[in-house]
Amino acid sequence: MRSMQMAAVFTLVSASVWAAVWTTSGFADLPGQLERTEFDGVSVLPSGRIALASALVRLCSLEEATVWRAMSGRRGVYVATGPDARLLRVGADGRVQTVFSGGSGEILALAGDSRGAVWFGTTPGGSIYRVTGGEATLVCSTGCTYVFSLLPSPDGSILCGTGDKGQLLRITPAGTSEVVFSATQAHVSALAWLIPGRELLVGTTPCGLVYRLSLRQGQPSPKVAVLYDTPLDEVRSIVCAGSLVFVGGNPADGSQTDSAAVLAIDTTGVCLWRWGCPDSSVFDLAADGERILVATGNRGLVYGLNREGRTELVHRLREPLALCLAPGHDGWFVGTGNPARLYRLGPGNADSGHIAPPPYDCTNPARFGRFASRVKAPAGTGISFETRSGNSGVPDSSWSPWTCASDRVVSPPARFLQWRAKLWTRFPDRTPELERVDVWFEPANLAPVVSAVVVGGPTDNEVLQGVAKPRRDITWTAADPESDSLVYDVFLKAETETRWLHIGKDLAEPRLELDTRALPDDWFEVKVVASDRAERSADAALAGERISPVFLVDNTPPRVSGITVRNGKAAFTVTDELSAIRACRVAVNAGNWKPALPLDGMFDSPEEKFSVTVELEPGANTIAVWAVDAQGNVGAGRLSLR
Repeated sequence: MRSMQMAAVFTLVSASVWAAVWTTSGFADLPGQLERTEFDGVSVLPSGRIALASALVRLCSLEEATVWRAMSGRRGVYVATGPDARLLRVGADGRVQTVFSGGSGEILALAGDSRGAVWFGTTPGGSIYRVTGGEATLVCSTGCTYVFSLLPSPDGSILCGTGDKGQLLRITPAGTSEVVFSATQAHVSALAWLIPGRELLVGTTPCGLVYRLSLRQGQPSPKVAVLYDTPLDEVRSIVCAGSLVFVGGNPADGSQTDSAAVLAIDTTGVCLWRWGCPDSSVFDLAADGERILVATGNRGLVYGLNREGRTELVHRLREPLALCLAPGHDGWFVGTGNPARLYRLGPGNADSGHIAPPPYDCTNPARFGRFASRVKAPAGTGISFETRSGNSGVPDSSWSPWTCASDRVVSPPARFLQWRAKLWTRFPDRTPELERVDVWFEPANLAPVVSAVVVGGPTDNEVLQGVAKPRRDITWTAADPESDSLVYDVFLKAETETRWLHIGKDLAEPRLELDTRALPDDWFEVKVVASDRAERSADAALAGERISPVFLVDNTPPRVSGITVRNGKAAFTVTDELSAIRACRVAVNAGNWKPALPLDGMFDSPEEKFSVTVELEPGANTIAVWAVDAQGNVGAGRLSLR
């Protein structure tokens, strides 16, 4: 039977000719098919099942290009943007107020301290500001070009990662600053507490090093060690979750071998696993219970990674860049780029969503049958299915409309089929899950193909030894496009005849032995017919055939005639009805056989004349002639002289 494969979004599973199986038991294939997969409001769990995604609410759309950072404050959500270096505040009613405008540049770093103040840094320029009472005031100028990260310290100060001098600064509420650490790399691009106030992780760019700084009161400078030298060029974000450190970053621009990635490292510096991001960039990481959220670009995907590195697709945004993640009171804030928007992710699930994987190519027009699915649907939730079909690889107006599929596909026969699942819930804490979809279909049957027919015969070496092979091996090569089992019928006829003789019926193997001794000498053809009737009904079975090149049946030996001896030469003629003479030998008085050549010097015709020098003894002599034709038939002649 044919092994059909329906290219699943997540895992490829083969099935018989009657069934193509689509399963969601794995995740690996989805990122490669996103451009052809329609889905909205659904997520893919680590198990590979499809479920409703977390509820996504757009809080605001901004005139800016990017939302680099966001944080929840006492008076709303603060949003750091570019390219006009504006800090905005989004109220509970969705109204957007400008807290600060730098005119140009980016605000890449944003943090809140224990007193409720909001801190941010501008790039370029390297200035640090603090927002209290709704107004932004300048705290200090770092003297650096970039401010990449801000991290509150338990002692009330703010740690500041800068570039392009690779300096880590400590800034006090009074506005004084000091250099805590200077990296050999140009940029301190990420900061995270391993142990608040005591152990600090510092990510750098380029070269992608993660330093571990031990801070002790009374010591003028920290103890510095490298926790891990990553294969990345840019360390974009660091998150500590229990005993694990998660590092997200990106390769150097133009790298053809490395990809954006998230690394899981233990506190001793052992890398436990590496997750290669299917997208071009990792922008931010955030700890969410037992999973790590990963904001990526350039397809606006938010992933989730558990502690073992198993992946889930949390949400797909409409914007290409998911730039930042920030915790809120009842969910997560997600900032995007191109365009700049702010979303709230959660709490609870979306009330509906859908997914439609790429159309499946049945190769040829197919008839569709049963539709089955494996679904987990708690009370108050459900999944419905639709299908459509068409004959173009990309659905267009020529396709059939979406039609409900319960237990059968009612879409008309066509080459391509697509299904769509619609998920819904009445309760935000419940979601249905889709594990698998099975679609049965029967493609148009294709005839078997017989690609070669070979009729065997004696080898040249066997011919020269006089070994004829009246039993001929007939072999052939055949295949079925659907991998159906084949049976064979073999026919024979003389070249000049029109009626085929049935010499082999219902053969299971591509081989037949033909005994030519019951046939007259002549030129013949063999026809092999391959049929899939063993697996197809009588009205659906098809056959393919091939006729061999003509071959010669010649079981008659050549004749040796006219042997005469004159002047020390023996003359004679060797004749065959159909085959060329292949070799000749002469022996005198039972001596050694000596090869003889035709008068024209070449064995190339059914009749050859010979004149062979012989050495005769006084008295009686016997001359023997041995000849063989091209089919290995042997003829002989003898002349006795007295």
